[in-house]
Amino acid sequence: MNPLLSPALAFALSCALTGVMWRWAGRWGALDRPNARSAHRRPTPTLGGVGVVSGVLAALLAGLAGGQLPGATAGPLLAGSLALLPAIRDDLGAPLKVGQKLALLLLAAGLWLWCGPRLEGLGLPGGGRLELGAWAWPLTALWLVYWCNVYNFMDGIDGLAGTQVVGAGAWLALWTWETAPDLAWVSLALAGAGAGFLVFNRPPARIFLGDVGALALGFWLAGLGVLGEKAGLPLWLWGLPLGGFLYDTTYTLVRRALRGENLLQAHNLHLYQRLTRAGWSHLRVDLGLLLLLLLLGGAGQAFLWGAGAAGLALLAAAALLLTGVTVWIERRVPLG
Repeated sequence: MNPLLSPALAFALSCALTGVMWRWAGRWGALDRPNARSAHRRPTPTLGGVGVVSGVLAALLAGLAGGQLPGATAGPLLAGSLALLPAIRDDLGAPLKVGQKLALLLLAAGLWLWCGPRLEGLGLPGGGRLELGAWAWPLTALWLVYWCNVYNFMDGIDGLAGTQVVGAGAWLALWTWETAPDLAWVSLALAGAGAGFLVFNRPPARIFLGDVGALALGFWLAGLGVLGEKAGLPLWLWGLPLGGFLYDTTYTLVRRALRGENLLQAHNLHLYQRLTRAGWSHLRVDLGLLLLLLLLGGAGQAFLWGAGAAGLALLAAAALLLTGVTVWIERRVPLG
């Protein structure tokens, strides 16, 4: 089966169903109405995640049926993501409580641990390996749950979640095309579904991803990291393309914890949200994070080629960009 069927199928179904959701979501009452934390000014349909999730699931099932995906790869990706489908309640105007959402995430992680691999060890930069021993199970679950939340937290402005999954999926597919074609198939499916969604979500967005789409994308990307580590692609290398998402989420959580704030309370204090309050357009923020993704992905590619000096130079450029933007935000953009 032609591997390019994966992104083509995911794109077509994602685009088509996102268009259907855009036309019908309002009639079902599935609208995100602006509030004090919102980055949009008019009620906007949600349920865009229905198209994204459907596109990826179709590509996974096609790969499984066509022999591109072994059950060991497709099984945990399918099982865990299906456990997250009840999150669609949030997108239909019946928000889940924090405890209910956490239960869904733990169920998804539990299903992964039941039928998928664990992070039994971590490849280290420069060689070597850190064995996790008894920590393999809890750290794998934490990794999956954390990335579900990372992607959900960072899905707050037009085009951001879509551009990042397209870029990250492309880098991961390139890195696994020859060594782990099953992972390349999944990566291309994510990129294709994200591109189909962007047809309707590029600024100014006509529809939003919603919780079901954001949580599923975070879960699939985290699962690819676990599968990649098992296939020889170190987790630290996998994480490079989405380093901007990881940095913003972790920085914001740590900052709020140090200020004694309730970490379970909704907010709009992420760095990318503060940039929009400073007058940056959604497109400008999207392009800034896309530039960071290209720098970090390029660093990963350089390391794979054995060009360590070039990889370090690109990492340094990305670090300078992140540091400069963070300092500027902290000096110029108030938290309130």
